[in-house]
Amino acid sequence: MTSLTKDPGGRSRLDSRCFFQAAVLVAVCAGASCTAQQTDKPAAEEWSLSNEPIVSIGRVNGPREELFTQIGHAFRLGDGRYVIADGRQLRVSVWSADGRFHTAFGRAGEGPGEFGGIMGAWPAGGDTIAVWDPSLQRITRFLADGSVVRTDRLSFGPRDAAAPRRADGFYGAMPDGRIVLASISITRRVPDQLLPDTMTFALFDPDGRFVRVIASRIGMQRMMVRDVGSGPVPFSSWPSAAVISHTFVYTNGLDGVIDFFDTQATASQPPRTLRVDSTPFTLEEAWRRLDTAIPGSGAMPIMVQLAQAARRDLGQVPHFARMIADDLGRVWLKDYDPAIDALTVRKYPFGDGGRWRIVQPDGRAVATLSVPRGIAPLAVHRDEILAVLRDELDVERFVVYRIVRPA
Repeated sequence: MTSLTKDPGGRSRLDSRCFFQAAVLVAVCAGASCTAQQTDKPAAEEWSLSNEPIVSIGRVNGPREELFTQIGHAFRLGDGRYVIADGRQLRVSVWSADGRFHTAFGRAGEGPGEFGGIMGAWPAGGDTIAVWDPSLQRITRFLADGSVVRTDRLSFGPRDAAAPRRADGFYGAMPDGRIVLASISITRRVPDQLLPDTMTFALFDPDGRFVRVIASRIGMQRMMVRDVGSGPVPFSSWPSAAVISHTFVYTNGLDGVIDFFDTQATASQPPRTLRVDSTPFTLEEAWRRLDTAIPGSGAMPIMVQLAQAARRDLGQVPHFARMIADDLGRVWLKDYDPAIDALTVRKYPFGDGGRWRIVQPDGRAVATLSVPRGIAPLAVHRDEILAVLRDELDVERFVVYRIVRPA
């Protein structure tokens, strides 16, 4: 979530500590620390989405349960029901496989089943739903009917110099119930210097007890612009991380490299890596596309001011804007398009539309898919993409599209 505050001099400053979303991916590479390079392979298939969603939930004039304002997480339970978490309304709702409403739970507060915020939701076995609340620093588990199973606050134990003292975002759950949470450290701003956040990823037991730090990596990049303010630069890297089985995986999309860590190995073991070849826009090309996209984009004025005042010779354009993975372990990578994915004009925290490439864990090309604007994928299950859609009236809906493959 992004907010506008004032620095000691009274100037506007954009604070986006929680302006990120989790994604999932898996990567495999031989050796303890290595790089797998995508090589020439047969042409990938061209996939597409069904013309209309097979499930569509949400309408502006419908009952309260069908009004969404900030869908951040969605997944399927084992029996096919959909779970949707709305971070602004602090509500979790459960729907049948054909889109019929079952139940909804959650509200603002600090009592059982209440939330100060929602920055993670995931299936926790059977019909149990887990929710991460960064404001209250706790995990609440519910049954699908909304009844509270248990609530656990984070516990860090003896102070460790490397351990964070709080957590911000949820980045995945393992088969044994352990989870990965990340804390964000924003580097002290220096005028006209491009400086990155530090993302510290930590492993926690199912009851919220700290186990160890997995890794620290570069997160978003920010700059203080004289006489304007401070905030993320338009072409900032975008941290994506998740858990597949017992592997924690991270990329910021900046250089096309994906790191993955075996959480069952010793803490000192270096990550394995996967490098996927791609050709990002040059800075000159990116700025040209962004300048064309800003008018009529509805971008926040402070973001436009920062972009217009920023130095155009600093930084680089990311290779990828986002990544997720399907339940078969294939990696989905969204090519970075400055006209869509630059933070100045990005419609969703996790972006929408764009050209996606699907690759095997070793980098072999499987397919490409062009997602229409307004559709922001959340997850992929077999032949279905779970997504958020905003229509021409800016009404937010949860949708499921069928993936169409060549005959």
